[in-house]
Amino acid sequence: MDRKYDFGRAEAKAATFREAAEAVISNLNSARQKREDLIQQADRITAVKEEKRLLDLELEKIESSTSARQVKDRAATKPDAEKKKQEYRKKKEEKGKEIADKRRELENLERKYERDRRTLEEVESCIDELQNALAAYRAWLDNNE
Repeated sequence: MDRKYDFGRAEAKAATFREAAEAVISNLNSARQKREDLIQQADRITAVKEEKRLLDLELEKIESSTSARQVKDRAATKPDAEKKKQEYRKKKEEKGKEIADKRRELENLERKYERDRRTLEEVESCIDELQNALAAYRAWLDNNE
């Protein structure tokens, strides 16, 4: 009778151990996926930063090639200078909007990256706790066999 009871108890413990192991595996897979997502986000952040840098350079180039003073000087001598001034302003506004959009996108990506990084840290902490519990359970099993 004692052997049946011990066998049933061991079977229940094994089931608990299996469930804990499955939870650890699930958490590890989730953590791996989060890590991959974070890597992709970091790549996107880098790409957006590079695109923003290029837009900044392009805007600087536009501003230096057609400064407001040059446009003003031409206004006195050329009849279509007003049109060029408007084109210049329009280009400058468009680039400014693009840069602002990229800046917002970058800020949003950085916030999401931080949020996901904290989540990953929490998952890794849970995995560590589960591994510690698993080690304690194994030690307990070894001591009680």
